[in-house]
Amino acid sequence: MRKKNRRMTALLLAVFMMLHLAGTESLMARAAGTEVSTIPCRKATIATVTVSKADEETATKLHATLTGSGKGKELRLKVKGGPKAAYKKLLALEKILQKVNKHGVLVYANQTGKKGSYTYYQVTEDDVKLYKLSMKFIGKIYGDFRNGYGKVSDEVLAAYQQDIDTYSDDEIRKMHIYYDLFVRWIKENPDRAFYMCNKKVETPEVVTVEGGDAPTTAIVSLVNDMGLISKQLIYNVIPFVKEAIVDGQGNGVLRLLSFGEFSQLEHIKVKVVGCSCWGQFFSPTEPWKNATSPKAYEKEGAFLLMPERQRRTIMLAPNFSDLSDAMKVWVIGKSDYFSCSFTRPPYGMLYSATPCFAGGSKGMELLYKNKAAGVCAHYAGFESQVFGVLGITCYMQTSAWMSHAWTVVKVKNSKGKTLWIPFDYGIGPAEKLMTLSDSVREALSTEAKRYKVYLDGIKGAPKKKNFKDSDFN
Repeated sequence: MRKKNRRMTALLLAVFMMLHLAGTESLMARAAGTEVSTIPCRKATIATVTVSKADEETATKLHATLTGSGKGKELRLKVKGGPKAAYKKLLALEKILQKVNKHGVLVYANQTGKKGSYTYYQVTEDDVKLYKLSMKFIGKIYGDFRNGYGKVSDEVLAAYQQDIDTYSDDEIRKMHIYYDLFVRWIKENPDRAFYMCNKKVETPEVVTVEGGDAPTTAIVSLVNDMGLISKQLIYNVIPFVKEAIVDGQGNGVLRLLSFGEFSQLEHIKVKVVGCSCWGQFFSPTEPWKNATSPKAYEKEGAFLLMPERQRRTIMLAPNFSDLSDAMKVWVIGKSDYFSCSFTRPPYGMLYSATPCFAGGSKGMELLYKNKAAGVCAHYAGFESQVFGVLGITCYMQTSAWMSHAWTVVKVKNSKGKTLWIPFDYGIGPAEKLMTLSDSVREALSTEAKRYKVYLDGIKGAPKKKNFKDSDFN
């Protein structure tokens, strides 16, 4: 059962919560059966899905029934076992269903009774509609967000994954990519490299390259035009060269450092991590251009040598359900759908004293059709609905002295770390709020103070921020 912490300090807001947020628990949290909600059944029109096992076959059948043709009719679940055993079975089925539908969406159900060796649950007509609309909304949010990163080829994605598998640490991976990049350029442009290293000597007609480790990263081989290296990134190849000499036959010889020798150079890691190359887009087919935006190469499949962690995670995850709960919250936050906007965004909520709010499927329809509007309490209400259908633990927080409302989510990242994230028009407490008194401004004047206030009163929550950007994975 996913609990909600509500500090109801204003009667009007309390009524608002009772009317509009009563249905934001997770599916199978409603299915616990401590409070049975029974709706008269029209037996002739109710489809029944029998759940004997919590497996992919059953989840696929349930998903197909929920998304079948028509506007959506109520559904009955016939689950093998007594109430407790059936509840556990549904919890397991919930996780599989979220993978099957690819959007991480669950379905709400209410326990209606037990007959023989089966426990029965009802999915109302509204909850069937909610399931469908939730998938549409999440699909649009994630689809638009992912496409905004530009489209790269499967070959590039495979190279990213191969490099991650080879070097799990980001900084170490950057060092190897950087080394491979310049060793390749030196071997392809030995005369120019010799000149950079030994400008006092006339560059011989023949220059050979000795040493240098074989490449260990996959992404470097996909760069089409190495001219970018000499033209844009650095002109100094000296850190890679052990010596540049003219031999007895008058030929030039470049002897390169091994990666081990290169990595021990003073200050080299700072230089590599801060290199502008990580923000440059490369094309697998076009010659070099000064491209710092994916739009420059969108049609050609432009790619970065090593996208930042969250970008890379999303590019490698075709489905929203492939993400950890922490990354799901990150995407929703970074999509800016719940940003405080006083004009209607292309796709996002509108901050307005004239609310357009509803619960259940009607609320999700407002979100999907880009009609949702309201003030902080309505934002928090809609956020709770979205996190609820994703099975994410969500707490509704309100404060009379701040005249404000927000949500807090408790999620785990891919490494199992629990993050407590205040969600206030996005990830983290809003830095600026309207109509605050001097005392409130002082109470929220630092990040540490804001997190203490925003997490206050939630059982088990920390007293301070317990995550950093790198925890979103």
